[in-house]
Amino acid sequence: MTIERINHISIRVADLESAQTFFSKILDTEFTNVGEDKDLDIQAALDPNGIELVAPVSDEGPVAKAIKSQGEGLAVLSLKVSCLDETLSRLSAQGVRVVQTKQLGGAKVALTHPNDSYGVMLEFVEYKENHPMVEALVNT
Repeated sequence: MTIERINHISIRVADLESAQTFFSKILDTEFTNVGEDKDLDIQAALDPNGIELVAPVSDEGPVAKAIKSQGEGLAVLSLKVSCLDETLSRLSAQGVRVVQTKQLGGAKVALTHPNDSYGVMLEFVEYKENHPMVEALVNT
């Protein structure tokens, strides 16, 4: 498995607008709302540096439940890898559970169980060029 770079980090927040204001001021950056992910029951905003803020849409989704049990904070560390299949083999050999794999535009994505990595969900992403979310922001 070759990690090429940090793809993005996701921070769980209860109030997306408030968090955008706070992080914009302290990090001197601008966030773009990237919409809702109905599967994860979240709304998200992303800055050009790869900082993603995710907030629950309802009280029933996984992010809402995580905020209730663990509070706001680091949710996902996303890493760009050269070969997702090789990464999945290595994770399996180390006993790390993969909870979801999916195709996201031109990217292949796998998410691990946070209990296997010190409370942080790891996301491994394979893509050739710019991440699809970053590409969308650049072309906006």
